[in-house]
Amino acid sequence: MAKYSASLLLAFLCIASAAAFAPSSIIESSSRSATSLYGAVGKAKPKFNKATEKWERSPADDGKYPYDAIGALLRHGPPAFISRVTDSDEYEQFVLNYMATAGVDRSEATGNIDAKLANPVDWSFQKVEEKKGKPKVDYTELKPRNAILAIIWALGITPLTINVIQQTISQWGQGIAADAYGRH
Repeated sequence: MAKYSASLLLAFLCIASAAAFAPSSIIESSSRSATSLYGAVGKAKPKFNKATEKWERSPADDGKYPYDAIGALLRHGPPAFISRVTDSDEYEQFVLNYMATAGVDRSEATGNIDAKLANPVDWSFQKVEEKKGKPKVDYTELKPRNAILAIIWALGITPLTINVIQQTISQWGQGIAADAYGRH
């Protein structure tokens, strides 16, 4: 029983430490404001098409992200990467919606959507703090710390977690089979 508890605890700790991807790079709020960005991207503001119920890029928007899916993985970890790779159309709708509602350019919208996918609670908290006058976080910046953590997760912790879960399930299954046949 202690083996199972230790395995589950280890798996939980690995998963719970995903918050290490929360970005901490900050830009001074005075250097960029939503109003000035909205003015700068006014021509590129997406429009909502009521017939299709989808956001559409403006002709002034080239549709290019500031970084690719691997860049999202290195900056924000697995959730942003998975979202981009598995459902790129929905991801694009998130970005266009954020561009339109927040009045920001594609780069800032992309960083914010990736950060929100990676850690919605911290992202929401940061947005509330920004409204109170706190410095604005630049979610597009690639920090070496985040890149190293993503690589460690991809090559070390994720395989370890999968292994622990597989072993736990295997041992649990063997225990059930032994109980079913009356063996201990």
